[in-house]
Amino acid sequence: MKHINKYIFASATLIAFASAFSSCKNEEDDIFDASAAERLEQAKTENHNLLCAAPNGWAMQYFADNTDEGGYTFLMKFDKNTSVKIAANSSLTGNVYEEETSMFDVIADYGPVLTFNSYNSIFHQLADPYDVPSLPGDESGYGHRGDYEFIIMDATADRIELRGKKHGVDIIMTALPEDADWATYFDDLKAKSRSLFNDKFDPLLLDLGDDNRFIVSKASTGVFNIYPEGGDAISQTTKHPYIINNNGIRFKEKFEDTEIQELLFSEDGTLHVEGIEGAGLRQSLALNEIFARKSFSWRITTANCYGSFATVLAVIETETKDKLKRNFNSIDLTYYSNQGTYALSFRNSGTSAAAYIYGDETVDADGVSVKFDFSTTEGNNNGKNRLRDIPSLTTFINLLNSTQFTLSTDNPLAPTTVILKSKDNENDYMIVPLV
Repeated sequence: MKHINKYIFASATLIAFASAFSSCKNEEDDIFDASAAERLEQAKTENHNLLCAAPNGWAMQYFADNTDEGGYTFLMKFDKNTSVKIAANSSLTGNVYEEETSMFDVIADYGPVLTFNSYNSIFHQLADPYDVPSLPGDESGYGHRGDYEFIIMDATADRIELRGKKHGVDIIMTALPEDADWATYFDDLKAKSRSLFNDKFDPLLLDLGDDNRFIVSKASTGVFNIYPEGGDAISQTTKHPYIINNNGIRFKEKFEDTEIQELLFSEDGTLHVEGIEGAGLRQSLALNEIFARKSFSWRITTANCYGSFATVLAVIETETKDKLKRNFNSIDLTYYSNQGTYALSFRNSGTSAAAYIYGDETVDADGVSVKFDFSTTEGNNNGKNRLRDIPSLTTFINLLNSTQFTLSTDNPLAPTTVILKSKDNENDYMIVPLV
């Protein structure tokens, strides 16, 4: 298929050129005109057959012509009777899975063009000229600025490259695996999106190689807001819409002065640029610096403690019930701004009054070590009462203070859960989620 489409545009243009001289050279014009028309017809047929040949359809990575929203994934199954089933699970469908069947065709218009030529309420709303509530400003008369007709630029059995006929945005279609369930496919993409980015952990650092480094914010919106490292966030910020796929994320356009348009998933949970060592997306802060942020609180419960910590928490749970006649809920590692100090916040049922025990957290230059130093006597009145009434709480604090922890996470870009593991005994650890 590749060897056909790249010649079609020239052929279509030459048809028009040749017709201007038809009165002079009828024999030659008839021969050339027929040849060009045959090429267009062949391209139409082959592209139509290719679209219909994918057993489980195609995943379209769609971008509208604006920089205020990310891309949209559509799944499409083309049939030889010119019907197409289109599915989505996004804001366009109320964030639920929906599918709808409409019509398509491959036409000749300065090359083969894929047109969705009957209205599909899932797909065509991106081309409707209405004011979009989720976008800034008034889009009346413009809408999302999306296309529903696409020039077929290149095509194989696994990948089709399209270009919006009106707005000129490049769009990719990839063949779905035969065993992929459509609803599950969207669920998996959404899970990747939720785990990948969280604006609480801004900013991120984007390294494109050759000293091209950028500060990234608001990645969870589907649009990277970036400015050069060391630059001005107000005057130099640019927007870069992206879409998540099974390999990583693909941007609407290449970054300026580079050939980079994709970031690929790495084994460590970050994103990398293929072929450029050290380039990719990572956190701008070390993990222990993120953990010690004064705006964050981390929750310790009986269920997420192991080894010696689990043993002590079980006793705290029992003593809370025996002494206070209440259920133990958690101990939060937090920052108590009223006193300007880190604190342990003891939480039990039956009261909303905070019980704070004062102390400190220090981080090491290695980026993953943290040390605690909490008092067994100092806190607010409720905290002092808990220390008095629950002896095992003092035991827990002593264990916490005497342990040197190494931090790790399964999601380094958005570490909503952190593992604190003893450097001396790997069986002693706590898995603490961000509150």
